[in-house]
Amino acid sequence: MYTSNYRPATTNGEVAVVRCNSGFKPRGSLTSKCEASGHWNLTQVLKCALIDCDDPTPARGRVNTSSTVFNTVVNVSCEEGYKLSGSHVIICQEDGTWSGKAICDPSDCDCHRFYLANGSVAGNKTTYGASLELRCDTGYTLLGGNRLTCQDHGKWSENSTCVIKDCGNFTEPTHGRILNIPIVTTFKSVIHFACDDGYLLQGHDSAQCDSTGLWTSARPICIKKCNLV
Repeated sequence: MYTSNYRPATTNGEVAVVRCNSGFKPRGSLTSKCEASGHWNLTQVLKCALIDCDDPTPARGRVNTSSTVFNTVVNVSCEEGYKLSGSHVIICQEDGTWSGKAICDPSDCDCHRFYLANGSVAGNKTTYGASLELRCDTGYTLLGGNRLTCQDHGKWSENSTCVIKDCGNFTEPTHGRILNIPIVTTFKSVIHFACDDGYLLQGHDSAQCDSTGLWTSARPICIKKCNLV
């Protein structure tokens, strides 16, 4: 600290005004009077305390030091799942405030909602920790988990998709054939059968791939016709 009206010699009754150096704040009287005894009245003389800017740690954040006094440089970071907006480096200024403000906001998983082709999504939040429930349309099966969680760095826990169900190849009947070319075996596809000349079809002449991934009818049989006597 220093006196603003300091002179080499002072007389009884003169008053000295005391000020704090930059980065310090006053505690006590700002003046001191010269007494008749030739001494300064120091009963309530000023004391200068280092300026403190208080704790700058944001909610869901952390700092690299516990010091908060004048000229302290603080690095601010956020917990996993949160992103920093504002200043990541702040300094305690001589007016007792920080040079900037840091806020930790939940990380946003994506700019748009999760889209599931041939299915539906329950839930519309895209912030860290949010979850979605997935369901495929009839005739489709889910490839991946049915519950997604928004993770750090804007990524969903899985990239699940809905895949159309496939009933698999249908074996041609003996002495017969499948009429469809090409043969499609996925959901709602229909195949038709016919027997070779001289044979009769016993059973269904068609089969459809249903929503469970199974054909609706068994393979037909081609029976040889009887020759007329």
